Amino acid sequence: MVKSCCLGFALLALMHTPARAGVIYNSFMPGDTYSHTLGDFGRFGGTDYKEAAAFMVPYDCSLTTIDIALGYENGPNVMTVSLFSDNGGVPGGPMETFLLTNVVQPVVTHGSIITLNSTLDPILMGGTQYWIEVEVAGPTAMTLFHATIPPAPGTTRAYSIDGGPWVLDKSDMAFRVSADPVPEPSGF
Repeated sequence: MVKSCCLGFALLALMHTPARAGVIYNSFMPGDTYSHTLGDFGRFGGTDYKEAAAFMVPYDCSLTTIDIALGYENGPNVMTVSLFSDNGGVPGGPMETFLLTNVVQPVVTHGSIITLNSTLDPILMGGTQYWIEVEVAGPTAMTLFHATIPPAPGTTRAYSIDGGPWVLDKSDMAFRVSADPVPEPSGF
């Protein structure tokens, strides 16, 4: 009887946990390929240019990793990649930031796919838009890559010049977001 009850509770708990761990957004082409078309960002002369790309979360989950295609052009090889909340259709506030120092490979025709492992495991709410934002520190030129050839229309990207307002742009960026499902609370 006790075994049957324990088995029943275990099965009930499994039924309430979504079996959807893994990739929640992916703009890479098959085989983790992506376009050689560059989307430059960084500090050019006296102008600071940063970019962000939006993605929609399909269900409540906890961020585990971000994979992003980046390339180094010149200057200090230092940049940040951040997960941002949404603020009325543009990037809001940072939720987690990853510092990359001497990690990004030089641009030849492609850069490299960098994997960022979350240490904060922020909770992402299903049906909500979030942003991956990239920027540099100092007089650096970096590159993010478009996901497809030509860039997929209708994908929301935004850029900001010298800390000014975000301006929307319809193109894509090569990145993938993975997360673990957030277990539903049990009634026991």
